Amino acid sequence: MTALAERNDTFRTSLGRDPSVPGRVVMTHGVSAQGDGFVRRAVGQTLAFATFTEENDPYGHRDFGRFEIEGTAVYWKSDLYENDEMEYGAEDPLAAETFRVLTILLATEY
Repeated sequence: MTALAERNDTFRTSLGRDPSVPGRVVMTHGVSAQGDGFVRRAVGQTLAFATFTEENDPYGHRDFGRFEIEGTAVYWKSDLYENDEMEYGAEDPLAAETFRVLTILLATEY
């Protein structure tokens, strides 16, 4: 696993609570509108996601995943920014100040 994949995994599996990998976790209105139970399952499956394949992770960055909850396709994806102002994409994704935004969304919202 690459250093970038390790950082992305650390961020995702800690839901952004690990201070060594700064960022925030958000979910779309479509996910939250499904109700608390759905949200809990979506967050849990995002944390536990380990089904990385050539199809969903062609570069080995571990920055995207897809799963289903009760027949509803859900995605999670990580975007990397230069810093917490989120104006520019990260030039160096391994820099200490690189800020991650992990979004949990319905596939229909992508």
